Amino acid sequence: MPTSEIKSANRGFRNALRFWSRTRLWFLIALVVITFLLGYVGFAEYYAALQVTQTPLDLAYLSAQLFILQSGAVPSPLPWTLELARYLALGLAFYTVVVTLARIFADQVYAMQLRRMHNHVVICGLGRKGWLLAQRFQDMGKTVVVVERDPENEFLPTCVERRMLVIQGNAGDMDLLMKARADRAQTLIAVTGADAVNSAIALHARELCRNNPIEKLTCIVHVVDPVLCHLLKPQELADVTSAAGSDLRLTFFNVYLTGAEMMLDESSVLRVPAPHVLVVGAGRMGEALIVHLARKWLNQQPRPQKKLSVALIDRDARKRMDWLFGRYSDLEDGIELSALEMDVESAEFERGAFLWDARRQAVFTHIFICLAQDDLGLVTALSLQHQLREHRVEIILRLAQQQGLAQLLPDHSEQRTESAKVHIFPLYERTCQPDRALDTTLELFARAYNEYWRQRRLEQDRLTGKHEALPEWKELDETFRESSRREAQHIIQNLKAIHYGIGPRLHKERDAFVWRDEDVNELAIREHNRWKQERAAQGWVYAQERDNANKENPLLVEWDNLLPEEKERNRNAIRAISNMLASVGLGIYPLETSSG
Repeated sequence: MPTSEIKSANRGFRNALRFWSRTRLWFLIALVVITFLLGYVGFAEYYAALQVTQTPLDLAYLSAQLFILQSGAVPSPLPWTLELARYLALGLAFYTVVVTLARIFADQVYAMQLRRMHNHVVICGLGRKGWLLAQRFQDMGKTVVVVERDPENEFLPTCVERRMLVIQGNAGDMDLLMKARADRAQTLIAVTGADAVNSAIALHARELCRNNPIEKLTCIVHVVDPVLCHLLKPQELADVTSAAGSDLRLTFFNVYLTGAEMMLDESSVLRVPAPHVLVVGAGRMGEALIVHLARKWLNQQPRPQKKLSVALIDRDARKRMDWLFGRYSDLEDGIELSALEMDVESAEFERGAFLWDARRQAVFTHIFICLAQDDLGLVTALSLQHQLREHRVEIILRLAQQQGLAQLLPDHSEQRTESAKVHIFPLYERTCQPDRALDTTLELFARAYNEYWRQRRLEQDRLTGKHEALPEWKELDETFRESSRREAQHIIQNLKAIHYGIGPRLHKERDAFVWRDEDVNELAIREHNRWKQERAAQGWVYAQERDNANKENPLLVEWDNLLPEEKERNRNAIRAISNMLASVGLGIYPLETSSG
């Protein structure tokens, strides 16, 4: 049989299973009612033939007893209605017994499988995000256990087909998490769609790590509100120094924050000299995009910075702009935001006067469409593409998923290079990936710190004429990645040791941070000593010339024996920490006021 026919047959079988799952209860209820009515009519005909009087209540009682196989045992001949009712009742009773035994057997099998579970993935909540993550983790070879409250969830039949273990109930219940063996899991993911339930799961995860210190657990918590997610981010770093920090890896994520960062990375907006950006839609995605855009632009610009020009289209554009600058006052340093109040379904938007300057040249180089409704977003994208068809403008359209409406977009392969093109960004498919969900704040900090030293090494090589290959983070050996993570963790612990913490950076005036020279020097000494001990444990030794192959390094000496320029390089790395944290919306603040 051809592969296409096999796939079609499998698809038909899955559709039949889903249809049976949705309609099974109503079908059985209808069959019980039909059996009862047939029995009632059959008994009435039977006793009428025998000239025996039965009241309606007697007939109803006899019909009800068919289901426990008592009243149907009467001498022949029987009317066909009663004969059919007897066998239907027998079939229903047999089906009930079989289903009950099968459920008991399945529960026992589930219990046996769960008892043997170890290093598996527990996903709480089977919405679109949970389903995508479940598939991706299973494709990575992980055993997946799904906890879902709704027995009619549309994804449950497919989970069963893919041999995922499914537990029905409230994932915020500690007993249910224990039943899913979350205490022995490698990863626990909370994507229920309710922040309160997800928070309860995170608290239970911390308790599990305290009660079971042998196992290490990664807990991924989706926070529906992007602002709340940003405010919770420092908690990830706080857990690094907590009692459960060595056993619990807690990460908060939000599809809009993650999606905004990915959209910017995949577009060319930060790679052109003077971009002019239009954001259509001031919902959660649009606001997250503007915040990330401002911070990334600030991070890559020399001082004094040249502001990035951004326009926002929304029915409440001015109100949303005021809210953004009120919440994130540091945005004013990076972008010049203008508000265009209009409805994308209005005649004013269709005329598109905002797209052109006085010389009829396109104003914008990049347009991001961040509307909540996929169909409206597609119409808006095609409308703008048509108006800008003679101009080279990059249009990025946020859709919920790649399938469906996205397939209606025209192929760009035959378009001229100077014409506007629409690029699809399927939000859930791109953000609900294990590697993105596991991107903790500590991981981002480690990457930034590693990149800082990589750039310093490149600068030094340019001065000395060397051309040593220095891989970026994604190409870096896992040993060096883990070293960077420990380095970042050590810095956070040392900050706490000298009474500094890390929190959300929202207001530039209130969150401004100035290093004290004595703190910079102390942190630099602590970090150098940690680095030296780590390298020594890995087999590195002192030598006058650096040789990575033989693990030799001239910097493996005590702090007092370092050259002054090397000491200053270490101090500069400490000073750069505040900028690294600011690039992800975090800042350093004192834990207590010094009396001195």
